[in-house]
Amino acid sequence: MSETILGWHFCAEDKRLGYGDGREIVEGETLRVEGTPELCESGLHASDRLIDALKYAPGPVICRVELSGSIVRGDDKAVATHRKTLWMFDATNALRDFAATV
Repeated sequence: MSETILGWHFCAEDKRLGYGDGREIVEGETLRVEGTPELCESGLHASDRLIDALKYAPGPVICRVELSGSIVRGDDKAVATHRKTLWMFDATNALRDFAATV
């Protein structure tokens, strides 16, 4: 059985992939990409820690995800050929509250 990693990923309010891809991110569905994943270049990213994922956030929607397929790990994130969105939450208000406390 192949390795899977639980992680955190943020997306924009429209719940679509960025960088010209445009596919919709849907709870319970797995997105796939072809080729070899490369950190910061290609593939479907996620972070082990929520605070790390926040550094890369293009928007306020938090996604709990599962990475699988071919996976490459980095210091504060990983990238894979498959990413399943387990659940998502619009954290706009929570992020405002967080920003006011730091």
